[in-house]
Amino acid sequence: MRHRSFHFAILALLVPAAAIARPTALWVSDPVRPGETVMVFGDSLSGCQSVSVARQPDGPSGSPSGARPALQGMAQVVRPALVRPHAVDFSLPTGALPGLFHATLSTPQGAVTVWVNRPQLLWAQGDVGPASTPGGSVRVFGKCFTSPGHTGSLRIEGPDHRATSLSLVQAAEFAAEARLPSSLPPGEYQLRLHAGVGGQAGWSDAIAYRIEAPRSAPGLKLSVTDLGARGDDAEDDTDAVEAGLNRLETAGGGTLFFPRCRYVLHKSVNVPRGVTLAGAGRDTTALCWPDTTAPPKALVAGLDHFTVQDLTLYATNHLHGITADQATPTAGYVRILRVCLRMNPYRGHLTEKEVAQRLAVQQTLSSGGGDSLQLGGPGVEVADCDISGGGRSLYLRRGRGASIHDNTLTNGRWGWYCISGSDGVVFERNRLSGGDLMSTGGGLNCLDGSLVSQNVYYAHNTLRNMFGWDREAMTSDAGGGAYYGRILAVDGPRLTLASDPTGRPAEWVGGTLFVLGGNGEGQYRRITAFSGRDVTLDRPFEVAPDKSSVVTISLLQRNYLFVGNSFEDAGIAIQLYGAAVGHIASGNVSNRTGGFHNFGMNYDGVQPSWFVQWLDNRITDGNVYGGGHDQAVAVGEAHIGVYALPPGIQPEAPVTLCGIVRRSVLEGNAHLGVGGTPESPMASYPYVQEVVLEGNHVANAACGLLLSEKGVEGLLQHSNRFTGVGTAVATEQPEAVAARRLLVAVTAKALAERLPLVRVPASAGQRRALFEQLTLQGTARLRDEPGIGRVLVLDGAGWAELSGTGVLNLEDFTLSLLVRPDALPGRFGLVTKRGPSQGSPVTVTLQDGRIGFEATDTDGKWTQNFFAESGTLLAGVWQRVVVVRRGGRDVTLYLNGREVGHKAIVGHAEANSSAIRLGWEQWGGNPPLPTTPGIFRGELADFSLWPRAFAPAEVTALSAGTTP
Repeated sequence: MRHRSFHFAILALLVPAAAIARPTALWVSDPVRPGETVMVFGDSLSGCQSVSVARQPDGPSGSPSGARPALQGMAQVVRPALVRPHAVDFSLPTGALPGLFHATLSTPQGAVTVWVNRPQLLWAQGDVGPASTPGGSVRVFGKCFTSPGHTGSLRIEGPDHRATSLSLVQAAEFAAEARLPSSLPPGEYQLRLHAGVGGQAGWSDAIAYRIEAPRSAPGLKLSVTDLGARGDDAEDDTDAVEAGLNRLETAGGGTLFFPRCRYVLHKSVNVPRGVTLAGAGRDTTALCWPDTTAPPKALVAGLDHFTVQDLTLYATNHLHGITADQATPTAGYVRILRVCLRMNPYRGHLTEKEVAQRLAVQQTLSSGGGDSLQLGGPGVEVADCDISGGGRSLYLRRGRGASIHDNTLTNGRWGWYCISGSDGVVFERNRLSGGDLMSTGGGLNCLDGSLVSQNVYYAHNTLRNMFGWDREAMTSDAGGGAYYGRILAVDGPRLTLASDPTGRPAEWVGGTLFVLGGNGEGQYRRITAFSGRDVTLDRPFEVAPDKSSVVTISLLQRNYLFVGNSFEDAGIAIQLYGAAVGHIASGNVSNRTGGFHNFGMNYDGVQPSWFVQWLDNRITDGNVYGGGHDQAVAVGEAHIGVYALPPGIQPEAPVTLCGIVRRSVLEGNAHLGVGGTPESPMASYPYVQEVVLEGNHVANAACGLLLSEKGVEGLLQHSNRFTGVGTAVATEQPEAVAARRLLVAVTAKALAERLPLVRVPASAGQRRALFEQLTLQGTARLRDEPGIGRVLVLDGAGWAELSGTGVLNLEDFTLSLLVRPDALPGRFGLVTKRGPSQGSPVTVTLQDGRIGFEATDTDGKWTQNFFAESGTLLAGVWQRVVVVRRGGRDVTLYLNGREVGHKAIVGHAEANSSAIRLGWEQWGGNPPLPTTPGIFRGELADFSLWPRAFAPAEVTALSAGTTP
């Protein structure tokens, strides 16, 4: 089967033009209804003053082959709502009937014509995974498959050009199904779809598809009871089961049948190729493994081409449940049907130590524990199952034509679900939930090392109760990249980079090169060869990039269709994290999650978020508690957002292009968001470009639209309604506005009364500060020391948090702290104001005895980071650390009154709502690791924070013991 991406197939080419900068269309934002906005993205579209739009008349569909259908229908000339060099936004005529339209965009350089609402096939799957059998079924996936009041059809054409028109037994906007005639001979075919409108012009482009001869199943059937199995709840039946499997392997396959009973086993059941394990029903046949400290690697294991059906598996301590080969060329064609899995390593009377030991073992299997189902390859089917285990419910690797449907999947402790490296997967009508207070969610990704994940239909699933880790119900994921920068030359499909790539280029063959900015923006190509700086692509560009272009080489995740899913009690409902091209999310509902968003970002490589459409989605209860992007929202509102996380590297280029948010209903405590990041709209460069917000309704929220004024260009708002909102369009969260006002008030009071804003741990006789409430975490404790006062004692497992200090985002400040470290090697936090995956206005660390300062600017770049050039702290000795920042000018570090570091800075610090912590940093330890926090060991005292920058003489007086 050959897959086709719809993003860069030219929808219609114009009459040839001699001009170098002729207009070109690369993508159209359909499906679109009459009266709604169409975005056409391409090149050389500046100066477009008019668009001629017509509905193509309906009529007999005829044959799709032959000459290109003529443009017909009464044209109406409309003025574009927005014209930019790469995008033109215009509306379809309001009074027109739904259907197929064509539009001609006229520019001074020429004209280009596009089709709107023409069906587009992305991939197909059948009754044998990536193919179908004669008399079987075929499902196709894409967009624009239906039109109100019209009946569509599917056309299959063989190599002899003989074609058969097939009626659709099921048809929806993004998926359709047809039955194939039993007379169809095996071979290579082409599929096209017609939505019933537009006459001959309404046919989609073709995709390749394969018809295979049916596989004959071996007829040998053995019963385990005939082989000596007792099924009496006591005797071990392993020998009888193994004897039956050995006989079936010798016979080339067959069925091993388990009559009604409970069969006790003590080893893994290894299923040969061509064998089916079948029970009498999952409520009548059970395979049971006694509890043990040394469980088998899997309860049931096979390589490929096997089936498990109609039974229940029970186990207490376990590693994996049912496993199959995921990596070799023969992997796949495994079916798990009507199976119940009940595995719980924490069942019964376990001590806390035993629970911890079993969890530790689970964590060696994956970050989410053992896999209940571990499958991979083509033709995988999991249907009508009820799966519950101690870790991940499902790990599907490199599924091709896979179908996971009508299951109940329960994640265990820290468990999640993982669908990696896909190329044709249907995941529908599943009920997925957390079975533990530490369970998390999961999603679609390239975490298995794949360079591409594509073509996934994720529909009509229900997901709920994700409370552990980042609480992501559905997130795309995987970092990586080989290059970011400019190019020297392009010659057809060959390209030369301007500088050296990172890592080994050969490992990125099969990866993707994206043009982020400059000439050729918005195009991508797969890499077929990569050596040094020379890259060979799968085909030339429609618009050639040049030395002005900014490119990135990274992962590709494309063509995910999220349709009609329901999400409840999770950190985020659907999150498109980094690489995302051509995804559509339609008709999804969020309740008590952070909502829906996409953002391009630098994720160990710059990853774009392009051509993503959010259609007809709904947020019911938008209250967020410990959710959002990486749980960055402690308390706040949900959103539907088109964002970008600033990459923080040069040259600058947009990373999020062509976002559509249409017909959303946000019922309460949720808003729309564009530009910046999900937590903050602040940005100084338009990393988000070309966005349409249309026909959305926001009600009962703090604001209707949270907008980054400098972070977005090419935004069109049309027919949006805001009712019961505090502010229709805001450039800051209302909470941020309130926090800023409070900061102004407390700063004015502190300056007027010459008070520090913060002084902790408070000691008798000190002047009062405005923030003094200290909350101890973990093993942290307080003690009194003569001559010092109250002392915070930390042993590497506790820290302290200052209540109310989330508002203290200061540009000018003086920070003072007495420090007595127990030991110096490693990286540890002294004073930090940051959370997971957050920027920070102030982070003071101690690394191998040197004072370090870090802060992000409003672009999210860590531009203020530096270490003291001199002066190393001593272990076991009280020393005073002072940090003075003059906003937008410089930061100076002092140790015992002596300047030990200075850095000039430009720009302002990024604000956040995190409280100030003493003795904790997001990452560190000894040795410093990005995955572990850096918790201080030693003692801290007399932490003070003033809302002004001290002069050097004041710092000297402070270090000498004179309170300013």
